Amino acid sequence: MKLIQSIPLLVIFVFISAANADPLNWDTGDWNLDNWQSGGDTEYLDTDNNGVLNRYDSDDDGDGFNDDDDEFPLDSDEWIDSDNDGTGDNADPDDDNDGYSDEYELAFGSSATDSDDVPVD
Repeated sequence: MKLIQSIPLLVIFVFISAANADPLNWDTGDWNLDNWQSGGDTEYLDTDNNGVLNRYDSDDDGDGFNDDDDEFPLDSDEWIDSDNDGTGDNADPDDDNDGYSDEYELAFGSSATDSDDVPVD
């Protein structure tokens, strides 16, 4: 009689344990790929979704620049920051931080990435 009464408690315990299981349960092999892709476990990230995990991929963001040469290896829109201000050149309106916008410098023949080369007024 005592065995029958304890069975519902066992069932409830197993159900609650399964509901709270870690999505990356290495013991059972119940791995959740969505968790990997969303950053739940960065060891298994594939930032550019090319089928190669970042730890084996020489270009994690797929922008065509090798991670070793890419100042923004996880941002496919950026790869260089000429003035080292933390904003990549593609988003930075003044790549060399000389006070002249890149657009202005290009229109007047000076370099947008060399702070010593400024437009002649």
